[in-house]
Amino acid sequence: WAGMYARAAKREGCLLVPDLLGGIAGKPELKSDSIHPNAAGYAVLAGRLEKPLRDLMRRAGWAG
Repeated sequence: WAGMYARAAKREGCLLVPDLLGGIAGKPELKSDSIHPNAAGYAVLAGRLEKPLRDLMRRAGWAG
């Protein structure tokens, strides 16, 4: 699947953060139910997204 997502992101010009959910699914303390992250899980996701999003915004010229 990783190759498919990478090709789709490149083709569509989208940001891809590999393995964004990695390590969350197997940790009950990071999930609110059998599928969804809880607040702690979303904090992990936000930490993983921060640098890639900041880099993307910088490349787009957003000085925010």
